Amino acid sequence: MPSILSKFFSPEWNVPYNCYEMGHGWTPYCSAAALEIGLIVFQQSLKLYAPLYLGQTILQKKFDQKNLMKTTQSILRSSIFLGANAFLVILFLCLSLRISGRFYYPLNAYLPSFFGSLLAILNERPSRRKALAFYVANIASEITYKISISRGYIRPLPNGKYLLFTMAISILLFIYENNLLRDPLICFIFQLVIGNRNSRRQQPQQQQQQHEHENDDDDQESIIESNKNLWNKCWWWWWWPKHLGRFWWFTIKNRFPILAFSHPYCSHHHLGYSCFENILFQSFLKSFTLGWFSQLGLRFISKLMAGHFHDAFNIFRPNHLISSSRYLSFALFISSFSTVYNSSICMLNHFIHHRSWNCLLSSILASTASFSLFSTPNTSMSLYLVWKSVEALFNVAVMKGYIPCDRLWITIIYAIACSQIFYASILEPSQMKPSYKRFLDSICQNRLQYINRNVLEVFGTNASKGYEYFLPSYDLRFTTRQFQESVLIWLF
Repeated sequence: MPSILSKFFSPEWNVPYNCYEMGHGWTPYCSAAALEIGLIVFQQSLKLYAPLYLGQTILQKKFDQKNLMKTTQSILRSSIFLGANAFLVILFLCLSLRISGRFYYPLNAYLPSFFGSLLAILNERPSRRKALAFYVANIASEITYKISISRGYIRPLPNGKYLLFTMAISILLFIYENNLLRDPLICFIFQLVIGNRNSRRQQPQQQQQQHEHENDDDDQESIIESNKNLWNKCWWWWWWPKHLGRFWWFTIKNRFPILAFSHPYCSHHHLGYSCFENILFQSFLKSFTLGWFSQLGLRFISKLMAGHFHDAFNIFRPNHLISSSRYLSFALFISSFSTVYNSSICMLNHFIHHRSWNCLLSSILASTASFSLFSTPNTSMSLYLVWKSVEALFNVAVMKGYIPCDRLWITIIYAIACSQIFYASILEPSQMKPSYKRFLDSICQNRLQYINRNVLEVFGTNASKGYEYFLPSYDLRFTTRQFQESVLIWLF
């Protein structure tokens, strides 16, 4: 440990310059720089959170005065949180450089952001802290992974993306099947792709009780059914193709009884579907349609948001719909995953009955089959699912009482992740995703471009990669003599 700490304080790991010379080169005053960054981020956050919260209120149709006031408070609180985060990071950075007198790498890159983020997240609503913490942890983990590869600490696995995706989706499906998943978005996607979780755990005894309860109201249901039949007979020209198809399908099932068989432990048994019907219609066809139109809708919305209205409506041209392999590949991936997963669940129910770990084996088989046939996982998507699975496991551990003081851990996770993102934005911007780099530039109005990155190049981290050459117009009264002699003269 002493040898490691001594490296941080060695001349190779620090430079004798102050925060004006290395950081806020647009103003020599630390308080002015911190306040300016905080106000800029606060203003940009208002533009970010106002449409988000107002859109959520409109979708929920809550237009009364109480909910509008609550929405306004949420917008202001979230904007103040981001503004305070930026303000505190700059403030702690300047304080650390004033105390130490030098820039120590990487202590001055990590510690100010850690303590600033630790205090800033306390201003955010407790209900949003967990989502924020795992979101920035996802970004920080991808940055850490890229840095580790570039420095040779680790070597990328040939099929690492497959392993990450399979592991994450298996954990999420296991928690989902056991009714412990609390993420609304992931639950909604799983309900669309593989079916409703509320019906998957129904046992034969529960089904028998349900049928006994339904038999008590047979008379009333028969009256309702007769009225429906009378209405259908009046509109026979509308319903006859549908009933003709049903009659044809029932004839085939009677001819081949295996097509009508379903196990009592299967989730679709009490719905009246056989295993074959569930796999063919509910899994393959439904998921294929869902995958196709979801890609089509996302493509259409992205074109509209980019202002390419002509290209957006050209998406619906028949030749584009048929020739686009992107839609077909994703639709086949989703449908094959759903088909293999549900067919594996049915087979396991037939042979070994219901087990809580059936979904683990089924998800592994589904992931392997889908990727080997139709698609390749994206690294960002795999990491996103990994952190979603970590968040789900964290929630289960909190519910079971295994993790006390969950708010404290959430705060620490957020602070550590933000410190890694701050470090990368200053010293290794090439390791960040271009989209997130653009987000940071926009939210602080390109203040990251006003940093004297030429000085930071001494650490060999390519701090100026991706940025144009820039030299701040320094007020020499606030610069040190060593900086003038060693940097300014050399640059000029």
